[in-house]
Amino acid sequence: PASHSFNGKNERNKSMYSHPGTIYIYLIYGMYYCFNIVTNKKDVGEAVLIRALEPISGIDLMEKNRKMNKKSVIDNNTNEKYNMNKLINLCNGPGKLAMALSLDKKHDGVDLLDSKSKFQLMESGEDNEKINNFSIVKTTRIGITKGAELPHRFYIKNNQFVSKA
Repeated sequence: PASHSFNGKNERNKSMYSHPGTIYIYLIYGMYYCFNIVTNKKDVGEAVLIRALEPISGIDLMEKNRKMNKKSVIDNNTNEKYNMNKLINLCNGPGKLAMALSLDKKHDGVDLLDSKSKFQLMESGEDNEKINNFSIVKTTRIGITKGAELPHRFYIKNNQFVSKA
């Protein structure tokens, strides 16, 4: 019942009814954008809210987008971490994540699977071992008033970049 598609398709949620891999962006509290990815087949309104991410590249740009102090997280010359708390707080909430990635309403409806898209889901490389070696926690959702008891929230166990454990 907390889903934007619960009462059917409308102008605000029409991207939720696109094919899997489509971005659905909406504004909350009149000031924060939330980034979702459509997960079901076309014409079925289902999407997953991405609440947080672990920054592994593009950190300087994310800091700039969040208007954080320069060199607050990583020095590009030495790769030295200055403040782990600032790195953790860079994208550990849906509003922070959208700001860090500079996502807003103009990204609503973008196809992440389109090879012409400026978005890249994942590049293969040395991080694959870390990516493939984890456990998923399944729990109840947070930040909603309807259906909060449903176990529809998932995150990587013991990951310090989760918005709220």
